[in-house]
Amino acid sequence: MIDFNYILRGFEVDEYCDILISKYGESSGIIQCLDKNYYDLRKTSHIYVEQLNAIRKFLYDNQYKNEVEYADSVFIPMIERRFCQVSKYSGLTELELRKKELRRKEKQ
Repeated sequence: MIDFNYILRGFEVDEYCDILISKYGESSGIIQCLDKNYYDLRKTSHIYVEQLNAIRKFLYDNQYKNEVEYADSVFIPMIERRFCQVSKYSGLTELELRKKELRRKEKQ
């Protein structure tokens, strides 16, 4: 499993989990396993992509390889489409805006 290397926002970590819930249901084994560990996994880092990678690795290591691959196959195109969207206010793509924000935070 390859880690994601995206600039993510917190709600996108939740969106990834929502993909799993939509496919497998609230009472499925994968969601029950994730629910028990979700907050600890989210506390692993303040960087959202690291949180998502921790969730993915945890599920993968707990025998949910196919489920992670399914969620990845839905999430990757969704997030990549979002990155290409152009803001009508700035004229920049979402990815450009996120990179700009990241550079600003790094300077602080």
